[in-house]
Amino acid sequence: MSKMRALITISLLSILSACGGKEDRSILVDGSEFPPIPASAIKEPYPDNPELIKVTINNSQGNIVSQGDYNRGFREGTWTEFHPNGFPMAMTSYVNGSKQGLWMTLDNRGQLLERAYYHEDQLHGSYIMYNRTRIKEERFYKNGALEGQLKKYYDNGNIMEESTYSEGKLNGIARWYDQEGNVTIEYEYKNGEWINPEGGSTTSEEGEGESDSQ
Repeated sequence: MSKMRALITISLLSILSACGGKEDRSILVDGSEFPPIPASAIKEPYPDNPELIKVTINNSQGNIVSQGDYNRGFREGTWTEFHPNGFPMAMTSYVNGSKQGLWMTLDNRGQLLERAYYHEDQLHGSYIMYNRTRIKEERFYKNGALEGQLKKYYDNGNIMEESTYSEGKLNGIARWYDQEGNVTIEYEYKNGEWINPEGGSTTSEEGEGESDSQ
């Protein structure tokens, strides 16, 4: 039995070594997992660094689906996903297989839809959603949780909603506006709970999670 276990262990170590120690399961824009590199993918090692490989993945029609670099089995640098018409759909920065740095999504005409920043696979820093050339929503994340002000805007650019978060929970004054800029609703929250005028509190939903992405 011990001999069999040893053989199994050696086999597993061999497989992990061949795959760079980690199976790439990166997350696509719609939240689904990106599968391992298909056998049909085009792999082009760089002459000065054989461990760094440019990978191009095409669909059955021969159109490019995604493209980027692998370094010792991990995604590295900027990976680009493409719309069927060839325009970039998403651009994600990786370091050693983890999302790190700028992430963007675009529509099939090349118009920017979202822009955010990651640190070790978690949203960290500013996150902005666009409606054509206008900002639709802006948030700030700290280690994957909403932090500071969240603002949403009408199509005309006027503020629609503004609220404050701390560690992913509503904390402070939250206001909603009409399209002329007048305050229509105002609530106060503490640690994710609504503080009502009678002095009690009602539990509210926690802050929004990652966009999907993200």
